[in-house]
Order: sequence, then structure tokens, then C-alpha cells
Amino acid sequence: RYIKNPSEKLQLIALNFQEYDIDRIISFIKNPTKKVQLEAVEEDGSAIQSIENPDKDVQLAAVKSSVKALQHIKDPDREVQLAAVSAHGSSIKFIKNPDRELQIAAVKSDSIEVIQNIENPDEEMCLLAVKQNGCSIQYIKNPTYEMKLAAVRSNGLVLSFIEKPNRLLKLEAVKQNCQVIRYIVDPDEEMQLEAVKVSGGMI
Repeated sequence: RYIKNPSEKLQLIALNFQEYDIDRIISFIKNPTKKVQLEAVEEDGSAIQSIENPDKDVQLAAVKSSVKALQHIKDPDREVQLAAVSAHGSSIKFIKNPDRELQIAAVKSDSIEVIQNIENPDEEMCLLAVKQNGCSIQYIKNPTYEMKLAAVRSNGLVLSFIEKPNRLLKLEAVKQNCQVIRYIVDPDEEMQLEAVKVSGGMI
């Protein structure tokens, strides 16, 4: 603001000044160089909102850095959208009518909340979500038995999200995480055996 035409070196030093957020500092710099723009968004992707007409490289760096960056990019192209959801699945909520490829990339990003940001996900998409992260099952309405089984095999602790789990679900949950035995009322001998196999401390 106060230095006319600061050199790139001064711009980079300013970015490391801790008193202000990166996006605020970059807004103070008139015509920041490409290097400065990249450093800013790599540090905080949301800083892209303070960069006028960021090019593709800057957009890609921003969406990989922050889940919120995509919402600040006007008309992001396919490559930028795909990079965003691949890095942060929850970015899909900033894409209008995402196609199946984008949805799958988002689910594969391993964010447990992604599935709730996909409108009317089909069984295949839901199954993929719980295989990627069992905790996703808490966001799926009326999960199938196959989904429940995949979920506890991914993370035994999600048994608590399953209403009236049967014996096999309990057993698979214990196999995945022996600590689950502590939350099962009257576990049978096989469940107890599986828990002790993993940790003698479960006896």
C-alpha cells in the first residue's frame, strides 16, 4: 500500500509477515508477480480471492491448498474442478451439477462428509464411500447390508452408527478393531477370541 512498485523480494518478505492473513497481505500488493501469487495460494488457497485474474497454475495451486479456494474462482475449468475435488472432496459442494467422474474423485479423496454433498448418490457411490472411509455410513440414508459390512471392515468403530447390527457385523468390527469388543453387549466366544488375538489386554 505504501511502497510504490515493490520488488518481488519485498513482496515475498511481506507474505511472511505474520500480523496479517495471507489473503489480506496479497490484496495490499498491486500486480503481484506470478511467483508471489503462487507462494500466497500455496500458503493459503483462499488468498486467490485477492488476486485479480489468476492464471491456471495459480488456480490449481490454490484448490490443492484449500477446500475453500474453488468458490473464489470464476468459471473454473474441468481440470481445476477435478484437481479441487481430488485434493479436497468437500470442494464438490462448490460445483454446480458435478458429473459422475467428479463425484467419484471426490469420494476417493477420503473425506467422510463428501457423500452428503452429492445429491441422490446411488448404491455404487455409497459403497465406494464406505469402503474409502467407514465413517461415511453415518451420512447414508438406509444403507444396505453390503454397505454396513464394508463400513465395519473399513473402520470397526462405526458399528455404533449401525442400528441393530447382527452377529457377523459385530464380529467383522472386532476383527478390524479389537477395541470394539468393549461396546458389544454379551460378545460371544468367537468375538472374544478375535479381540484377544490382537491384544492380550482385551481379556
